[in-house]
Amino acid sequence: TPIQQWYFNLGFSDPSYFLQSQTITIKSVDIAKLKNAFLRLVNHHPAFKVRFYKKNNRYVQSYNNVVDHSFFSIHNIKNEKNEQNAIHKIEIDLEKQISLTDNEFYKVAIIEGKTNSHVLIIIHHLIVDGVSWRILFEDLVQLYQEKTVLKTDTKSQWYQQLIDYSQNKKTLEALPFWKSTTEEIQEFNLIKDQFILYPNNTYGAVTDNLSLERTNLLSE
Repeated sequence: TPIQQWYFNLGFSDPSYFLQSQTITIKSVDIAKLKNAFLRLVNHHPAFKVRFYKKNNRYVQSYNNVVDHSFFSIHNIKNEKNEQNAIHKIEIDLEKQISLTDNEFYKVAIIEGKTNSHVLIIIHHLIVDGVSWRILFEDLVQLYQEKTVLKTDTKSQWYQQLIDYSQNKKTLEALPFWKSTTEEIQEFNLIKDQFILYPNNTYGAVTDNLSLERTNLLSE
């Protein structure tokens, strides 16, 4: 898709490190049932089956219907003094396993704590975005409850829709306006953080205030 091509064109030194993750904390979970739900989820959505390889210095996308069960792991941290640190360490270790070269795009971990279980999901941004998470969670709940989920469009169908939209008459007519608008955008430096974030702490929220002058600059 265009956004995937944009990402590869950025030329990052480590293109594997572009991840999104979610952690769900629950009282108890049937691990075997949850693993089966994830396996069905991966088989249900074609995006989990994408593979990338280089050809003539360009990335080419393909699909592989074989699902490697190694994406799923179970961890016990009941004896850890600091569960948050233990969870963070597991997350770091799993993030390092995400690899475009090896076509490892997602990891799921069940982390069993003293009183709660934690479901950690890490997915490369090439196959997930903010909207996709909602769909995946809805489907996961349905599959965990052993219900049927609706089939979604494939990425190839989505890509074709983007091509059709880009060549639409109204889109082409509006293109000069948006190009001229983006050329008129003036850049300015945002203020830097006035606080230090410590990696071993957990923050529910971080807030800061802008002066009236700087707020007005954002609206210009």
